[in-house]
Amino acid sequence: MSIIIQELTERDSNIYAACQTLLNCCQQDFPQALQIEYYVSIGGRMIGAFDVDSLKGLLIWLPSFDSAYLAFLAVNPELRRHGLGMKLMEFWLSLMKKNNVLSLSLDVPANQETAINLYRRFGFEQQELLVNYYPFNTTLRIDGLKMQKIF
Repeated sequence: MSIIIQELTERDSNIYAACQTLLNCCQQDFPQALQIEYYVSIGGRMIGAFDVDSLKGLLIWLPSFDSAYLAFLAVNPELRRHGLGMKLMEFWLSLMKKNNVLSLSLDVPANQETAINLYRRFGFEQQELLVNYYPFNTTLRIDGLKMQKIF
């Protein structure tokens, strides 16, 4: 399988439909609905992982002067544990270094050990426990972790 990693814009044809298809595959993993259009409207940038013409992974980040916030990372469940999340992170970190970003941050549900381990592999460290941070359904909230990487 040949995966292509590239930056995306809202002008890329059918990007929102492709993102929604990917999100539908990953729905059980995310405690709250993701609004792609919202992130784009506030300056969010996207990186996609494609196999032929199908979106298989997505990373959304928000730039801010000399820092950046990782808002979202998803990989199609069929391709997990094949290094696609690592490839998306490597592409993003390379882009951040090239743009002289000094620090990166993210929030992650505390029960997503695989994601937490991925972020740790790239040098992110836990900064704070976010108690009851993520609404999971109408009655349940789960804790989150705030993580940071300094270059």
